[in-house]
Amino acid sequence: MSIGTLAEASSQSFDPFMPVWLIWAGVSLMLLHATLVGRTQLLIRRTFEPVDRVVTLIPIALVIFVCWLIIAQMWVGVYRDTQVSVPTPAQTAIQVLTAQAIPAAIGLWLMRKKASRDLIGLRKSGIVAGVMWGLLGITIALPIVWWTYHGTLWVWDYLQYAHAAKHAILQQMDKHPGWRVQTMLVVNAVVIAPIFEELLFRGLLQSSLRKIAGLPWIAVLLSSLAFAIVHEPWTAPPIFVLAVLLGCVYEMSRN
Repeated sequence: MSIGTLAEASSQSFDPFMPVWLIWAGVSLMLLHATLVGRTQLLIRRTFEPVDRVVTLIPIALVIFVCWLIIAQMWVGVYRDTQVSVPTPAQTAIQVLTAQAIPAAIGLWLMRKKASRDLIGLRKSGIVAGVMWGLLGITIALPIVWWTYHGTLWVWDYLQYAHAAKHAILQQMDKHPGWRVQTMLVVNAVVIAPIFEELLFRGLLQSSLRKIAGLPWIAVLLSSLAFAIVHEPWTAPPIFVLAVLLGCVYEMSRN
């Protein structure tokens, strides 16, 4: 979500930043090649892990997902009861914060035991390595997602497919310049949403699929498809590409 939002924000300065994105894309492809050299077996090699571990992961994933749906529907009910047809930016900011922060907090609490955290690579000892892998993943993914995003927009325009001009977060930021709402929206986009989405889709769903299928690349593709489905349809292609790249980084780092 955060990388996709940044890509959309950059689209407002498409021409001036074109050389930067071209150079960055070249660097990204070289880094991607260097990262995959000697590590592709981690994605295609069949793994054999105790299936009973899935019993631990799947219920937690379901709890997080159901909690997310319940909170979202509660907000729909609040808007209906208060006869709010179009939520204000402040209401939207609070809605997205609660709908993702609360499920993420519940998921982390359910995984408070070390044995559960180890199943998805959530270890204190690997924080530094995890941050480095994360920075590498962002460096590689951002230009690829940016180009995919603009290619998708070109296809939609060619097909005359009607879609929003911007991501909902960016629309709300345009409507409400106040720093409090802006801060809440940014915190949600770059902190809360990534924690929620990575925990649910990479940590829990992808790990479960890997243990069930025994093939990491299948787990990456299926979890990425699920990740794209829960986002706005018109953003699905770049979101899917982003999810595949993040899924590959997760499989190689297991963190």
